[in-house]
Amino acid sequence: MTAREFAQLVNTPYPTVAQWLRDGRVPGAELQTIGSLKVWLIPRDALKDFKRPEMGRPPKKEGVKKAAKKRGARAK
Repeated sequence: MTAREFAQLVNTPYPTVAQWLRDGRVPGAELQTIGSLKVWLIPRDALKDFKRPEMGRPPKKEGVKKAAKKRGARAK
């Protein structure tokens, strides 16, 4: 299936799916060249193995929080 078909089936905007494909988050997806076009082809099995990426920023590491608190304490 194409990236647009996949986007419809997972109820997600195409630009988001395109980013997932570029990031390698869709299992089995391959970028194929057809003539002068590059097209993402996604196996139907990818739907059953697909897990939607979590939204938002990843949580900060504990060491980063401590360093930020220390900087804030010195600035006062």
